[in-house]
Amino acid sequence: MSEIQGVTVWHIGRCGSTVLGRCLNQHSGLHWNNEIFNPWMPARRNNRELPSVEEVLRSAREKSGDKISISEIKFLSSQHPGIYGMNALSLLEKLMKLGYKKHILLQRRNILKRMISHCRAFDTGIYHVEQGGVGKEKAVIPYIMPTNDILVGTKRKSLIEWITEIIAEYECIAKRLKELDASVLYLTYEQDIEDNPLVGYYKVCDWLDLPIEHANVDLQRTSSGVLQDTIGNYNELMDLLLPLGYSWMVTT
Repeated sequence: MSEIQGVTVWHIGRCGSTVLGRCLNQHSGLHWNNEIFNPWMPARRNNRELPSVEEVLRSAREKSGDKISISEIKFLSSQHPGIYGMNALSLLEKLMKLGYKKHILLQRRNILKRMISHCRAFDTGIYHVEQGGVGKEKAVIPYIMPTNDILVGTKRKSLIEWITEIIAEYECIAKRLKELDASVLYLTYEQDIEDNPLVGYYKVCDWLDLPIEHANVDLQRTSSGVLQDTIGNYNELMDLLLPLGYSWMVTT
């Protein structure tokens, strides 16, 4: 285990990273650091001096002890790379040079549902729900999904602009990971987490050549049901996405 500097999980948020991380953290050989750059986002920094990327990574490794250190990075330019005036590719290459050569790319293919989850969580303040719990979002069904001026990280864009950018950024980082001498595990929310987060947990253990240990899934989905029943402006979303070929995001 000591030969591994750490494992980086690349994602954009609202894609099951927390429930996966909480499963991984129950393994005796793993330590989940959550989003290591999150405290240094401009809105949360409170005028504290920004540490270097190396310092943040070193702190995460120290907290992990002799376990494999697993850290998350939200990779849009308006998210963690932007703290340092970087983009996902420049931050990735910096990590590679520092010896971080094991990466997980966690994707949520239905970007519309990701954006709905993002906006609903921001409005309700409910980002995670413990097993058996009830989120306050139940009181805002049907939910009216905003289509303009949506804040993600430090930037505001329309729903269509975010969907287009997120798809492009995923393709860009996936392409670069293939080009680099990196060990990569590709996970999707829909296949590996949505119905059973242990699927993703088992895949990570197998990829790291670790024995499977028991883990409890202690979070549940914050919302459920088909969009037609839970979104008040369903037809508006369909009208927006249909011309772009993204209507499947509304209907699945």
